[in-house]
Amino acid sequence: LTHPDSSSLKYYDHLKNYVANELRLEPLGSIQRELFMDSCKLALKANARISGSNTNTDIIDESHALRTVKLTQFILESCSSKQALSMVTSDEAALAILLFQELVAYLNRLAELTATHLLRKPSSTNNNENHHPAALSERLNILRYAYGLSDEATMSSEQLIHLWDLCEEPSDREALMVFLANASSNEMKLSVGTSVEDVTVQ
Repeated sequence: LTHPDSSSLKYYDHLKNYVANELRLEPLGSIQRELFMDSCKLALKANARISGSNTNTDIIDESHALRTVKLTQFILESCSSKQALSMVTSDEAALAILLFQELVAYLNRLAELTATHLLRKPSSTNNNENHHPAALSERLNILRYAYGLSDEATMSSEQLIHLWDLCEEPSDREALMVFLANASSNEMKLSVGTSVEDVTVQ
């Protein structure tokens, strides 16, 4: 599932369902989920380092980068609530922070490519996944999901303002407003003193 060309497989959805079932089988499922998550975290860290500043953004496959983010949620959904909570909150909520950093890196890459008119035309097979509005919404939804698993994982006003500043297009800020509106519910916790107005007033 993590292979760059895996989504082009004819029976990719069947393979994904099979893996999901295998991951839920105990006692080995717990170990396999940890190993799978470790693999995704390595990929997320690598992608988070390619931010568009002093790096060659042409070396990253954005479709694969997004699929790695989606696989992170896929694994969490395969976990027991206890294990999912542990994955998100361990090492001071390192996984949630990593997903945030990957989103920031993606937005920085997009800004640099747009500024230099180097946006590559996505292939027909990856058009839907590589389309920016969908890619941004997917990342925001997964970020909300991860942060919403525990009260111990919170987003600060500084993080939210940083996202707001990176989302320069009206459509991007609209997507972020939807994210903030959902974050105001019990699904996700903002740090004390953070509100939608704190971000949008900037």
